[in-house]
Amino acid sequence: MFWYYLICFVIVFLIFLYLDCRKPANFPPGPKWYPIIGSALELAKFREKTGMLCKAIELIASRYDNHRGVIGFKIGKDKTVMAISADSLREMMNNEELDGRPTGPFYETRTWGLRRGILLTDEEFWQEQRRFIVRHLKEFGFARKGMAEIIENEAAHCQQDFAALIKNGNGKALLRMQTVFSVYVLNTLWLMMAGIRYNSNNKDLKYLQTLLHDLFASIDMMGALFSHFPFMRFVAPNLSGYKKFVEIHEHMHKFIGDEVENHKKTFNIEDEPRDLMEVYLKILQSNQSKPESFSQEQLLAVCLDMFIAGSETTTKTLGFAFLYLIRQPELQKKVQSEIDMVVGRERLPTLEDRINMPYCEAVVMEGLRMFMSNTFGIPHRALRDTKLCGYDIPKDTMMVGMFRGMMLNEWDNPSSFKPERFLKDGKIAIPPKFHPFGVGRHRCMGEMMGKANLFLFITTLLQSYDFLIPEGDPIPTDEPLDGATPSVRQYTALVVHRKSETQNKI
Repeated sequence: MFWYYLICFVIVFLIFLYLDCRKPANFPPGPKWYPIIGSALELAKFREKTGMLCKAIELIASRYDNHRGVIGFKIGKDKTVMAISADSLREMMNNEELDGRPTGPFYETRTWGLRRGILLTDEEFWQEQRRFIVRHLKEFGFARKGMAEIIENEAAHCQQDFAALIKNGNGKALLRMQTVFSVYVLNTLWLMMAGIRYNSNNKDLKYLQTLLHDLFASIDMMGALFSHFPFMRFVAPNLSGYKKFVEIHEHMHKFIGDEVENHKKTFNIEDEPRDLMEVYLKILQSNQSKPESFSQEQLLAVCLDMFIAGSETTTKTLGFAFLYLIRQPELQKKVQSEIDMVVGRERLPTLEDRINMPYCEAVVMEGLRMFMSNTFGIPHRALRDTKLCGYDIPKDTMMVGMFRGMMLNEWDNPSSFKPERFLKDGKIAIPPKFHPFGVGRHRCMGEMMGKANLFLFITTLLQSYDFLIPEGDPIPTDEPLDGATPSVRQYTALVVHRKSETQNKI
């Protein structure tokens, strides 16, 4: 009897191994699938060779892609399809049947084993929460005039803090540019979310953002080792990244949870809400019936998502923009010349100035292009069997969009930082294939705020200061660090006051 069961087990196991490495019919081309691991080893080999996931995918695509801009993998348990060209990426983002978000331990561990928040939920739950958040954020300035005032004030705080650092440094300051903007950028959204403005020296917040930076450096948009091989959570929690992932999110949950508790102490349901957090609390504490998507966990998850979205990408884009302006000081002078001509030195730039400052706006667009050229979008999931660029996509396949093709292959001399590519006849001209914030229903809802942040921080700081390479330092590299979102390698800027217009004329 033992041998009978053993033979049955072996047969079933061999059938499983066969089916596990068998590609579905008309699945996008890609590396060979092996039992259990899929094509993970080949992907890891190319990633080690190139140093970045996006370059590894590009190299693999050159071997397998048949010019449709779509390749397929299997990484552990996950069937994964990547849209790597501008056309395939646009088709993927516009296909509502590919509009889901992935499920599994990686995406649910961060929110207590539940699907909560706004970044990684889908269908009716996501639609209801997104409508609610956008509608009520507008009451506190989001995408309206109040937003401009918040960002202008925060950029002014940043400018004043830099002035203090320069004064304390006897006319100069050495700033680590990778993270110098993070607190200021976070404040622009967090004021609307929670009515809170953090001091740039807040130790708890700085520690939290250091953890967040470490987290984004240790994972990518395809997940982590424990997301593709869930059993690794239990047999190798350190090696798989699971333990670090959980610990970082526990710190973030506590930080945000404390803010929610502080709101509860001062919140009065009869008063007008002062921020989005209080709007949410009013719904939760109301005796009236509320939709099922509203809960204490959802409030914390939304705050977590907005905390991440409110600082991570914009801070990193600013890091890239200033990197290139330091590497190419002649471009910095062009920005400053336009600021002097339109704004002068007697007042700070405002968002209303943007329409008259096409070169500064072009610098923003080029900064976005360079940042997004190494970026993957938040993963999607096939909600049902569908097609992409003629290939069959099975239900629950993970879909990942790579922006490299859209941001590099569509341009002349794409690796050069050249703001003029966004100018035509002295006016800003955005090419129709340029979509750094995505397209479709999941287009980034923070697009207006992100662009406004970039414009106002760049112009406000360059109005007052020169950003230079410190004497004796090499030219900082523009080779990015890999991660969930790319970041500049750490570089230091020497920041000094600009000469007055009178001094420049002497």
